[in-house]
Amino acid sequence: MKNQQALLALLSLVFMITILSCNHGKPKDKTPETAAPIVKTDTVNLDQAQKDLLKKDVEFSDYSITNGVSAALLNFIDNDAVLLLPNHRPVVGVDSITAMMNKRKNKKDKIVLSPIAATVASSGDLGYDYGTYTFTQTRKIDGAEMTSNGSYMSEWKKDKTGAWKLVLYTNTDGLVPLKKPKMP
Repeated sequence: MKNQQALLALLSLVFMITILSCNHGKPKDKTPETAAPIVKTDTVNLDQAQKDLLKKDVEFSDYSITNGVSAALLNFIDNDAVLLLPNHRPVVGVDSITAMMNKRKNKKDKIVLSPIAATVASSGDLGYDYGTYTFTQTRKIDGAEMTSNGSYMSEWKKDKTGAWKLVLYTNTDGLVPLKKPKMP
C-alpha cells in the first residue's frame, strides 16, 4: 500500500512538473534579434485599383464584342475560376469552362457589360464589381439576334504578373432595360 502511495505521489509530481513546464499562455514576444523582419509594402491606391477593375470589365466586354463571349471568358479567366449561371450547376475550373464554351453552338454570341461599381481589398490584389449586361445571341436557323438583359457580379484577383484574372462570375437575367426619357 505504501508503495502504491509513493508511486501515486511520484506520478502526481511528474504530472504537475510537466503541466507547469508547458506554456499555456500567449507565446512570449520574440526578441528583436529573432523576430521576423517587418517588410514594408507600397500603399495601394484603392481609388485607382477600383478604376482599373472597372476598366477590366470594359476590356472583357470589348473583347466579347470582337471575339465572342466564349473567347472572352477563356482569355480572362483564372485557372480556378467559377461560373454561376442561371439554370446551370456551378462550372468550376478552366477545363470545365473550356469544355462548356466549346459546346456552345454559336461562338459569336456577345455580352456587353456596363459596370456600376467596384470594391478592391486593401491589399489591392482581390476585388469585385457589379453592373448590368446585355447578352446578344444570334440564332443559327435564321440569323435573328435575340437579346437578354440582367445584372452581374464579377470577382477578380491579380495573378503573379499583376494582371486581373476573373475568378467568379455570376448573373441574373430578366432585367428590363431602362427606357430613355423622351426629349421635349
